[in-house]
Order: sequence, then C-alpha cells, then structure tokens
Amino acid sequence: SSTVTDDIHILTRKYLSHPDAKLHRLGVIGSCALLQALSHEEPLSKAKKFLERLRSTLKDKIELRSLFLEELSACVQRTSGPFASHVFEIYADLFYDIFVVTQPVLNSTREVDILCLEGEQGEEADEMNTEAESYRDS
Repeated sequence: SSTVTDDIHILTRKYLSHPDAKLHRLGVIGSCALLQALSHEEPLSKAKKFLERLRSTLKDKIELRSLFLEELSACVQRTSGPFASHVFEIYADLFYDIFVVTQPVLNSTREVDILCLEGEQGEEADEMNTEAESYRDS
C-alpha cells in the first residue's frame, strides 16, 4: 500500500505543478483523497507532513486553496480521530489569526475579540461589531 500512496503522491504533485488549471483541480482533489487514506495510517506524521506541503503549495493560489478547503472539510467529515483534530487545530488557529482581532472596548480597560470580515463597511460593520461586543459581555 505504501507504493500506491507514493505513486499517487507523485502524480498529484505533478498535477499541482502543471500549468493547466484543470489538472490543478484534479491534483487538489487527488491530494485530499490521499490525505484521507493517510489519515487512517499510523503514525500520522506522513499525513501531517503531506498536509503542510499541500498548504504551502496552495498558499498563493486562491482559487485552488478554496477548492482544497472545501475538499478537506468533506474529508474531515468522513474521518474522525487524531487527524481530524489536527486539521481542526491548524485551521481554527489560522481562521482566528486572519479574521479575529482584539480591540479595546470603549470606556473600559478590557479588550474584546471582534470578527472582521472583508468587504464589511460602514453602518453594517459597526452593527456587527456592536453585536459581537454585546455577545461577549453576556
């Protein structure tokens, strides 16, 4: 089984480095299928290393990264155990680092975490931040 996973790994890396967008998508889907297979093997170090390499490969490719996250979420839904927990830890921290900022509360010495969404502007964004603050206060 190790030879098969090695061959699939080589193939998906070729697809991800190919200039054709269709092959990129196949590479992402194949990589997620490989991740799911590796997530059932012990030790998990091989799956974790592959996940890290995949994340760094897709770092600057926004359209592929979104497909990857969609496929990865489907993979995690079908998988339980330590690998699913590892994926959750990585992406929960990443989500927090990107979208949540700590802001001081007006007229207070304490701070509150506020979810910042791109494209939110004006009154609507102020409303969301007020709701977040009142939620944290309760």
